[in-house]
Amino acid sequence: MEGTIDYKSLVEKNFNQIHWEIKLPEFSWTYISPQIERLRGFTAEEGLRQSLEDALTKESYQIISYKIQNELTQTSNGKDLQTIKLESFCKDGKTKWFLVDFSVIRDSSGQPKKIIGVSTDIDETEKMIIDQRKRIEQLEAITKKMSGLREVLPICASCKKIRKEDGVWEQLEAYLNKNFFMNFSHGICKECAKKLYPDLDL
Repeated sequence: MEGTIDYKSLVEKNFNQIHWEIKLPEFSWTYISPQIERLRGFTAEEGLRQSLEDALTKESYQIISYKIQNELTQTSNGKDLQTIKLESFCKDGKTKWFLVDFSVIRDSSGQPKKIIGVSTDIDETEKMIIDQRKRIEQLEAITKKMSGLREVLPICASCKKIRKEDGVWEQLEAYLNKNFFMNFSHGICKECAKKLYPDLDL
């Protein structure tokens, strides 16, 4: 049949992809490939019962809604493949990132008939990118704070607390952790150990 897609063949060759189809104007799923169970935990039947809004995070739903509405105003017939990154909910409550390619298919009169798409699992790569971006932002924040750091930090001669610019005294470890993302592990040096535990042979 003209226009029929061999989904089975596509699924067998792409284990990290979910193939799907949405009927218009109802915006209801008419097909979701079985790979959804391996990638998101839902069976195909459960996926078909989900709304697009329930399947995606709020931000991703807003992105795909805008993209689809924009495509529906166009006159092309599946020629322009749209590609976006979306975050989907999994059955265990976690989320997973997918690279989504989709096209709007129209009938002979030019009316939108359906949307066909492929969602490729990019979760591991995307989360590595997000983590790297966070680290870069932290480094930039540290650099900014270092450049504006006062030449002399007021520190208590007794308890070693730092006096902040607002006049509040803060533990040295807490100050460095908040401002420079530094973590600490605590121990006791030999000199202090002898003072605290003079009866022990340390």
